[in-house]
Amino acid sequence: MLRKISWLSVLMIFWTVTPAVAKPLDLTLAGRENYVRRGVFRLRTGPFINQEAEYTAAPFYTTAGPPRNYVVNPPSEFDSVADLTLNVNNTPAFGCSGALVGDNWVLTAAHCLTDNEGRLEVDGGTVSFDTANGTESLNISDVYPHPDWDGDFFRGNDIALLRTTTEASANLTRYSIFTGNTDNILEEISDKVGYGRSGHGRRGSVLNGGTKRAGENIYDAYSDTLLTGIGETPGVDFIPRAFLGYDFDNGTEANDAYGFFFNIDDLGLGAREVSAAPGDSGGPTFVNNQIVGVTSWGIRLSLNNGATSDVNRQINSSFGEFTFDTNVSLYQNWVNSYLQGNVLTTFNDEQIVPEPMTILGTGLVFLFMPLLKKHRI
Repeated sequence: MLRKISWLSVLMIFWTVTPAVAKPLDLTLAGRENYVRRGVFRLRTGPFINQEAEYTAAPFYTTAGPPRNYVVNPPSEFDSVADLTLNVNNTPAFGCSGALVGDNWVLTAAHCLTDNEGRLEVDGGTVSFDTANGTESLNISDVYPHPDWDGDFFRGNDIALLRTTTEASANLTRYSIFTGNTDNILEEISDKVGYGRSGHGRRGSVLNGGTKRAGENIYDAYSDTLLTGIGETPGVDFIPRAFLGYDFDNGTEANDAYGFFFNIDDLGLGAREVSAAPGDSGGPTFVNNQIVGVTSWGIRLSLNNGATSDVNRQINSSFGEFTFDTNVSLYQNWVNSYLQGNVLTTFNDEQIVPEPMTILGTGLVFLFMPLLKKHRI
């Protein structure tokens, strides 16, 4: 909880890896929320422009209806969404979600694999798919966080690939990634899938993870809207359009986060609406059966007088919070270079990259400004 001071309070959390449930390993699904960032600023946009503010930030599916109604049982179109058990020092430590994008390739989030400075720490694990024939598990042979990922979730590049020792069975779908203009999918209904913690939006993520759930939401805006609003500079502090943002609505204006803070009004999808929670990190968001987003991080805002869109005033995937997915289309060339075998990465974190990645063809060089120290929590 933030101390009570005369600032706007912002609390953010990565919907992240989850030391998880006994499935089949005895891991606790407490969340690997080990990234913390704090600062003070004035809101630059929205109805509360120029109000002084403070934020605490870190990377992390709750549902609008009863969580049991969102469980996905095989066979389904989401059978190739994976439950990840990730090892540190050859010991199962964390859980995340992912999606099969090649015969032995799984797409996930970079923060699932690294420490809070972006240094690789995962050294193996398993990828599991729930199918009509039972659970199919594959061992991870290599991990591939994006080479420009530095642990700063505001900046972007929170995307990674896993390679497995054997190929997934032929009956599992290899998902394609969205390669079009993401302007065209803002305000489109999307399907979100993951194995993370769950609960009802009034209370947040109170149920253990390890069960695949799915539901819908709508992307409201790019991350640029919120990040510039809290004082970050595009092209310096963050990659423009690196994330697609949505909020968790319950049908009321009071808990419409984008409407409350940025005048982007949308009261949601009713009982179909979901949001991400710890353990959903790396999980896919689909539009027209293509992956458009990878679950990354979330945030809550609170005005200096205590007014907030957050229904229960804590960061726990409840109604009135924001969540952000990595905009996969920005990284399509990078993903394809791995799938085509042009990049080699090993567990000692040595990487051979065939060519620098350009963002939207601009070839921009982003300044890596000093950031506040991040610590595990």
